[in-house]
Amino acid sequence: MQGPAPHDSQHIAEAPRVRAALDPGAVDALLGDLRSAALALVAEAEAEEQREAELHGVDEELVVAQQAEGRSVYEPSAALASARSGLAARSARRHQQTARAFVAWWADAATVALVTAACQASPHEFRITAANPEVAMDEEGLAHLPPVSDRSRQLIELGAHMHDNGDGLREMVTDLAVRTGVRIGRDAYGQVTVYEDGMPEARRHRLWGDCWADHQVPALPTAEQLGILLMDAPGDVLVRLHAALDAIDATLVAKTRTERLADKSDPWTPDEMIEYETLCAEVSGLTRRLAEYAQVAMDSVPAVRTTARQRGERAERADGAGGGARALARTRTESGAGVAAARTPTESGAGASAGAGAVVGAVGMEQRVE
Repeated sequence: MQGPAPHDSQHIAEAPRVRAALDPGAVDALLGDLRSAALALVAEAEAEEQREAELHGVDEELVVAQQAEGRSVYEPSAALASARSGLAARSARRHQQTARAFVAWWADAATVALVTAACQASPHEFRITAANPEVAMDEEGLAHLPPVSDRSRQLIELGAHMHDNGDGLREMVTDLAVRTGVRIGRDAYGQVTVYEDGMPEARRHRLWGDCWADHQVPALPTAEQLGILLMDAPGDVLVRLHAALDAIDATLVAKTRTERLADKSDPWTPDEMIEYETLCAEVSGLTRRLAEYAQVAMDSVPAVRTTARQRGERAERADGAGGGARALARTRTESGAGVAAARTPTESGAGASAGAGAVVGAVGMEQRVE
């Protein structure tokens, strides 16, 4: 069962105009603005991280000095240093989370622009702004996002109706709902209902699935998928995109390793301590790696548009030539000059379009295009 999402705590700005598919100029302008916003937040987050490190150092030095001088740890100066260090740490975490959300949006939007450019399609504004971390989305906007799978919805509805016997069912159903981007509520008749959730975090889960749930990164195409999608793009486009994706993959491998070390119950060896510090330094650059990918994808869009347009023009010429051949064959047949087996071109770009369509589905880009 599906009903309107409850908006008791969602503040959705009224759209001042009709949202529609974006032309190339509008896409480029939006990506440019998004790049500026994302990079500004990354710089601010890095500055906050540096401030946190400095204030933590001041706090540590003060503790050492107090111990050496036999002073009380309850002194106001010690409390002030500790408070400043804690505030800086919380501020740094919030800045890091916000910067990651904006960079993830930029990477997703650039990917949508890249995919639609290769397919000679126009992304809808709702889809390219779907990962905006500061604005809730209403039902009209949610309709332009990849659909929630029927299987997940049915499992959530079934689990929500079942009685929890303390076997963890409620937690599992809630986790699945979060990862799917929906929320469980009750309709006007008090019946348990699964609603599509328009809040930013829910949309990220809906768009990116386990990638966001487990690593806080958007779902990005693989090198193989890009090879199919951009088979006729300039060579340097694929080289740069592959390099950017490889850097992200390597960082995620490091992240997984740090999590395994953190979960280890046995004492760490000295080598593991060194490894952990090294890996943490690498993982801390994940937001920057995502920004580098977003920049490369964004920079590649004009070249991909040109290639796609040229492919379309070749297909039109080939189709025109094929039509002429068929007309000539019909004329010869009708005049008794014999039957000419008119051969129609098969490599007119249709194969590339079909391949691109497969990649569109594979990377979760089922957005409506107009």
